Amino acid sequence: MSTIGDRIKQARESAGLTQQQLADAIGIPSYGRQRVNHWESGARAPGRAYLAKIAEALDKHPAWIEFGDGLPKVD
Repeated sequence: MSTIGDRIKQARESAGLTQQQLADAIGIPSYGRQRVNHWESGARAPGRAYLAKIAEALDKHPAWIEFGDGLPKVD
């Protein structure tokens, strides 16, 4: 079973984005790349507000990002 960090990393890489590009896309100012790195490594989980932004930026269902539920792609 993959973790939320695994799913964020998989979706980010599939989208062809760097950690900094994802951080920029979801509006994280300074230290954005480090925050994305923490999410992907499992050191921290993103808060609810960021989950929605991550899902939107990566064109994924929020429930898939958070729990691995359902289909990953937004129709």
